[in-house]
Amino acid sequence: MIGYRSSSAILCSHFEQDFYVAGGFDNNIYHFDPRSGGMLCKKRYHTKPVLCLAAVDNYIITGSEDSTVALYDRRASAVIKKQKVRTYRVVDLHYNGVVDLHYSG
Repeated sequence: MIGYRSSSAILCSHFEQDFYVAGGFDNNIYHFDPRSGGMLCKKRYHTKPVLCLAAVDNYIITGSEDSTVALYDRRASAVIKKQKVRTYRVVDLHYNGVVDLHYSG
């Protein structure tokens, strides 16, 4: 069980056996270890709230109200690509070999 109190609303999350990641209204991504229940780190990839995220293998893909998608490599602990997608907010994304984005104007 993860026992962490955020000062911001959590808008999206992804859970796997060895990690848990959540996106917040405060523009941050929170990384947790569910085995210990502790927060590993807090990162800021966006300038507006993080509305959606997906994780596959060692990558985390995040979409934001700032109209960007960021690809984060967990092994390198770095954003390896950040792309402005349109003038719309990225409200949902899925990864199934290809990133599928959904926008809201």
